Amino acid sequence: MRAEKRVLPDAKPTFTNPYTVSRRCIVTSKVLTVTVERDHWDAWTHGKGSSMSLFPYLSEGEREFLISSLSPEGHEILFHESIGTDPEDDGDEEYPNV
Repeated sequence: MRAEKRVLPDAKPTFTNPYTVSRRCIVTSKVLTVTVERDHWDAWTHGKGSSMSLFPYLSEGEREFLISSLSPEGHEILFHESIGTDPEDDGDEEYPNV
């Protein structure tokens, strides 16, 4: 089940059946909460799509948090680089060789 709706970066999506996930970041120990559409969550947890295809309304950092329990702040601490917080940035850009 692919999510068709895209939202503006500052807009909050409206959910017909919201599902809220709260987890503790494995690096910072801070609890983060992400709300998604329940049908999208069920499809993702049953392997029926990628986080990018099912949660396009989430930022790259929020999707990564669902996958790894690593918050954007924790990601920066571990890897010394920021992870996207803009839902319009899908994190799919190519990086030049260093």
